[in-house]
Amino acid sequence: MRSHLIHLPHSHAAPAAWFNKAVEATPLRSCYIEFGAGRIGRVDIDFFSNPDGPTGTFCEPSIALRADKEHFGSSRRARWFGL
Repeated sequence: MRSHLIHLPHSHAAPAAWFNKAVEATPLRSCYIEFGAGRIGRVDIDFFSNPDGPTGTFCEPSIALRADKEHFGSSRRARWFGL
């Protein structure tokens, strides 16, 4: 993946290989952030839909987002590595 990112052309179009059409048909990506005391925050960013640049939203840290983060991690491990 790293070598692929280094060689990307400078454009707003995401490579088709980045999307698993059965799972995600949107360029929205999420990042979970740990704040301590069991609280997790999330940032959802759309890098490609807006020609003026990325847009995003921030979800306030909460204990409730921990379950989302754990599901996100386990679903990606299962999809990518068959675990």
